[in-house]
Amino acid sequence: MQDREAMGRAMQRLFSPERGLWVVPVRHHSPACAWALSALIAEVRPTHVLIEGPEDFDRHIGNILDPGTRPPVAIIALTAVEGAATLRTASHYPLTAHSPEYAALQAGRAAGASLRFIDLPSGAFPDSPTPAVAQSLQDDLPFTSGDYINALCRATGCRDGHDLWDHLFETRLGTGDWRSFFRDVGAYCLGLRTASPPDALTLRREARMAGHVRAALGEGPSPRVVVVVGGYHAPVLCDPETPLDADAAAPAAASYLVRYGFAALDALGGYGAGLPLPGYYDRLWFEAQATGAAPAWGATALALITGHAGALRTAGHLFPVPALVEALRLAEGLARLRGRPGPLRQDLLDAARSALLKGEASDRAVWTGDFARYLRGTRLGQVCRAAGVPPLVADAQARATALRFAVTDSTPRDRRLEVRRKPAHRAASAFLHAMAVLDTGVGSMTAGPDYQAGPDPVRLHEHWSVAWSARVEARLIECAALGDTLPTACAARLMLDYDALEAEARRGDLPQRCGLMLRGLLAGLGAELAPLAGRLAHDIAGAGDLAALAETLRQLNLVVVTRGPLRAPAALGAGALVGAAFDRLVWLIDSLAGRPADDLPAAIDALRLVTALVAGPGGEALDAGRFAAALDRLAESNPPPALLGAALGLGVQAGRRAEPEVAAAVTGGLCGMDLGDGRSAFLAGLLRAAPAILCRNGPVMDAVDAYLARIDEAAFLELLPELRLAFLSLTAQETERLATHVARRHALGPTETALDAGEVAALQTVVAGLATQGLGDWLALATGDRP
Repeated sequence: MQDREAMGRAMQRLFSPERGLWVVPVRHHSPACAWALSALIAEVRPTHVLIEGPEDFDRHIGNILDPGTRPPVAIIALTAVEGAATLRTASHYPLTAHSPEYAALQAGRAAGASLRFIDLPSGAFPDSPTPAVAQSLQDDLPFTSGDYINALCRATGCRDGHDLWDHLFETRLGTGDWRSFFRDVGAYCLGLRTASPPDALTLRREARMAGHVRAALGEGPSPRVVVVVGGYHAPVLCDPETPLDADAAAPAAASYLVRYGFAALDALGGYGAGLPLPGYYDRLWFEAQATGAAPAWGATALALITGHAGALRTAGHLFPVPALVEALRLAEGLARLRGRPGPLRQDLLDAARSALLKGEASDRAVWTGDFARYLRGTRLGQVCRAAGVPPLVADAQARATALRFAVTDSTPRDRRLEVRRKPAHRAASAFLHAMAVLDTGVGSMTAGPDYQAGPDPVRLHEHWSVAWSARVEARLIECAALGDTLPTACAARLMLDYDALEAEARRGDLPQRCGLMLRGLLAGLGAELAPLAGRLAHDIAGAGDLAALAETLRQLNLVVVTRGPLRAPAALGAGALVGAAFDRLVWLIDSLAGRPADDLPAAIDALRLVTALVAGPGGEALDAGRFAAALDRLAESNPPPALLGAALGLGVQAGRRAEPEVAAAVTGGLCGMDLGDGRSAFLAGLLRAAPAILCRNGPVMDAVDAYLARIDEAAFLELLPELRLAFLSLTAQETERLATHVARRHALGPTETALDAGEVAALQTVVAGLATQGLGDWLALATGDRP
């Protein structure tokens, strides 16, 4: 490794015409660097332009420069993850119109230079710590953090490394000469290098790049070699003759040139890949290109602020013109205070916060979040036909075309699918559900059954709004690391989601894990779900939450009994999962008596749900006798009154216990002492588990009615809060049936309430107000004044 003094001496040789070497330190996606670099190449007329980037990407250069390619684009390398059958790491090498690398390719071609990438092959870069999450092949982290950057920020009053770079270098876009600009960038990057020593991978990369530089210098009689690299690497490459250990060749990954978007590029910036909010810098670049000079900073600020305000007005958010004028005034004032030629990105953001936020959370969300998104931009690139597409994109396009979905335009189209009657419609539904798993946005179901909620006799058809767009392809490209076909990518995505749920380790999330398998079934997956089903079986065996287990059992039972889209292939073993969930649930019932009081309502709901499952479709596969025996053991284990009421009530409902037995227990609970759970706890548990027992006007109602009839008003008022809580679990229909029985028992009828003149006048005012708001018909219907 060269020492600091040696690197300092080398940096004085950035441009060495006598050696035929020009080393150009840049920052990724910097329009100022791209501008100065274009001028350098036009003047030097190099024979070779060498660019930091994986050397196996050379084959994409022709397609990048094809007239049919329009930035932003990216080269995506897919590298297999060790130990994973289909999962890959996706590494992105994005190029925008204002990227120095893209400017180098364009200017180099115009100069007739040989164009090459010179970094390690894409397969040599380490796997992402999170497989299938995009990582950048352009590392700019030294530009954003560290003691050196922090010290310069304090000295200049800049907010962060991005603001510092803008202040020092982007302000020079379209001005000055390239020599002084790149010497200043080089000095800045020498400080970065000194403050942030390289790691082992960086040294390997620099050895590879130095080897390419030496090779180019040895080609031809008078080579002129321009080397375009991230500024952090420039100090080493200024002296490529210094011996460095060359790295052994690494395997190339599968790579593709794809259309890219500013949203994806900005998200990748979170990994240290260049400047944020690319739409802002793209605007500066095209303004400089159009005029051949520096942007008109004030006019640009005005256009950005008013443009965003117009977009907000379109979305229904209105801001007064004086506030917008104040935002522009503040931006210009901040720029003058900070010694800048005009408002830069951070000045605009700070001015928007100060002028347009008045302490209201809603406004804050609109301006800080949406203004940043506006500056990010929405541009999507285009690639030439010869570039092809990643296998996942090709597979999705082929499936869509076969199912008669339009992929040549983005016009939204409605599609009605009779999934239960027509196999072709079922296949189309599976395709749309699979694309939803990958969050492509190709379609949204506007109406149709909720399959996971259970059979729906009313909504039998799915209604979708479908539109294939560039954003759909962009999302598929992001998912390309998951697999080459739609089914394998969906299965990998669901497994990653399962991993995320497991990492969160939230109590009661077993139904969410099971729901992932159901989503896969809707997406038409079969054997691909076997690994997920195995994980689910393991989690069921160790489940300890009765309510979550009961809901999981309900979902799995749907899969077993359905003849619709949720039907699973026999090889998936859904029946075995049902048996495992039921066995575990029965085992957990024996420990219910010791559960905390807060867990009891959910546990009672679970017991009620399992009772319904045992008695319903698919119940023959569940051992009703074992479940009944477990409830009997629970009743005999001296459980809390609420659990006892639930166990006995479910026994009556199943025909295994006599209703008078339960009525006696209700009376005993109401007449007994409050032991901490309330005297109505038994009744509350009974109503929660088996409300029909009270609502059918039998012995239990006799017991409750007799007790309430004989206590005095004071005792009733004391018990009333508990009774209200006990009856809360009844549905509206159950409450109405109960009220009807009580009214008939006591010969009660409708009563008339006299209103005084003031109350009548107030009521008439309310009615008139409702009518003026267009609610007169609703009021008439609600009060029964018309059918």
